[in-house]
Amino acid sequence: MNYVAEVAACILSHCSKEKLLGAEVYAAIAEWEKKGVPSELVRASIDEAFLDTDGLYNGNLPVALIKDVVMSNFKSWLARGT
Repeated sequence: MNYVAEVAACILSHCSKEKLLGAEVYAAIAEWEKKGVPSELVRASIDEAFLDTDGLYNGNLPVALIKDVVMSNFKSWLARGT
């Protein structure tokens, strides 16, 4: 499975079956891939974002919130040098 499909599937796994991802989500995924954010870190960050909000957004988290968690975790990951 490619990076985009893998990350999109992770997001969709937290949403209702009828959910479709918009262009803003795919743009964020492409940005993470371009920056070299490991897909494992992105998937863990997505899981974290959904857990932290505990259903607050009914499975429809704002893309900005997911982006914040991903980039915060990526910066920490880079700082650790792993």
